[in-house]
Amino acid sequence: MRAFAGRGLPCAICSIGAVEFRAVVRAKERSRVLSGGDARSMLVHFEQRVRHAWTYQPVNEVVFALSAVLIDRHPLRAPDALQLAAAMVLLQIQPIEFVSSDHRLLEAARREGLACWDPAGGVE
Repeated sequence: MRAFAGRGLPCAICSIGAVEFRAVVRAKERSRVLSGGDARSMLVHFEQRVRHAWTYQPVNEVVFALSAVLIDRHPLRAPDALQLAAAMVLLQIQPIEFVSSDHRLLEAARREGLACWDPAGGVE
């Protein structure tokens, strides 16, 4: 999460992104890449950040409707379409930079006019 420091925009997360983060951490714990203690620590730290420092965008009916449109426009999986739709809804309220390391998702976000950043690959 330190990678986001200094980017100049507030952090935001879609509710489905929070669930996906938890799934990744638990998968790494199950495959023994992370210890149980490290996994718990990561999840607690993440949840505190989300609760106290980040904007939280829920998946609502507007997000669901827009995600269907995005699936028709781009080759996206449903969870990715939901995250992109949530970002587009949030963009109507505040400036954001869409962050992902999924190149297909980043390409769709770029085509929809979002500023993008791939933390694994640098500035987009």
